Amino acid sequence: MSNLRLRGVHETLVIGDDFWEEILDWAEDNGWRPEQPACLYRGDTGLQVTAFDANNLGDTLEYIAGDIALFKMDAIGVPERFASDLLNGLMTLTTFFQSGSFRIC
Repeated sequence: MSNLRLRGVHETLVIGDDFWEEILDWAEDNGWRPEQPACLYRGDTGLQVTAFDANNLGDTLEYIAGDIALFKMDAIGVPERFASDLLNGLMTLTTFFQSGSFRIC
């Protein structure tokens, strides 16, 4: 598995390629529409994501996290630890995206 770096103004996140693809698919399925062609967000393209676009992505992930918390994934048989780790990961990404623009590298 390879990783991507999301370089923001104040921090850099390292994320697995597969997880990044899942996050983008999930966000698009929940209403996020990227400003640039979607293929530019997938992989080490050097794309500079604008603050507006990053904030929209963060808002979408926050909405998804809210749904997960609201519907209590344990009700559908998802282990509590997995749901907790997923929520924590989504909130880390949400905070990162809502802090401004970033580069995918």
